[in-house]
Amino acid sequence: MHPDLNELPAWTDHYSCAARRPCSASRQARHLCGVHAPPRRVGAAPLRRLAAAVAKGRGTTFDIDVQYREGKWVGAGEPIMYISGSFVHLVDTETIFLMKLGPACVAAFNAYTMCTDLPHVGFLAMDARHCAGTEMAN
Repeated sequence: MHPDLNELPAWTDHYSCAARRPCSASRQARHLCGVHAPPRRVGAAPLRRLAAAVAKGRGTTFDIDVQYREGKWVGAGEPIMYISGSFVHLVDTETIFLMKLGPACVAAFNAYTMCTDLPHVGFLAMDARHCAGTEMAN
């Protein structure tokens, strides 16, 4: 996963990192993270594998409740999935989930609409290259 779990604070909203510190002593606190679609209609691209990789890397488990199957239409701002688990292990991941989810959902929507609008035309959906994020730099 990129960024590496140790680098997450540098990629995370400051308030999430600040909220994590006081809860570190009590690892019992639970957190429910709603991962929402961008503020426009999109195609669902749940990041189940990313959440599982974060949980494994932190030696914990998350409960993942996907609300929309991959490729289904999602309304603006609707929750695509909920992730629940230890507050300490989950609170600083919300930003990275949103950073990776938004472009993937928009690319899925764009590719679908191009396929339906131009069913007999071959094309290459170049916006998908924006979905990889910093992984493309490797």
